[in-house]
Amino acid sequence: MRLDRMNPEGLKLVLSGLPENARAKPGKPVWTLIRTSEADGVQVGLKWDGYGYIVYLRRPNGKEYLQEMEVILRALNLGRTLEITEAQGKLPRKWGPRKYLVAIVVPEGEEGVA
Repeated sequence: MRLDRMNPEGLKLVLSGLPENARAKPGKPVWTLIRTSEADGVQVGLKWDGYGYIVYLRRPNGKEYLQEMEVILRALNLGRTLEITEAQGKLPRKWGPRKYLVAIVVPEGEEGVA
């Protein structure tokens, strides 16, 4: 099941502690797994870099959908989204690099964004 078809209140509850954990560990991504079924899940990562957040979305063995990233951004309610793009992991693997959807988010009222 895709995240955009799930209950948004339940998603907010699952993601509620992620921003605090990311701010406690600046520069390091904090990950959580959201189960969408018994056999499937979505990995969500959040990193605070001092200026804003970087949100990662990864669906192992599947395709990441833009609608899922938008639902996650609404549930996190971090601020203004500057960009959503597709990215690949750096480590080569025999079946191909890991793929992510990545969003750059600036908290409302923050200045000095690089």
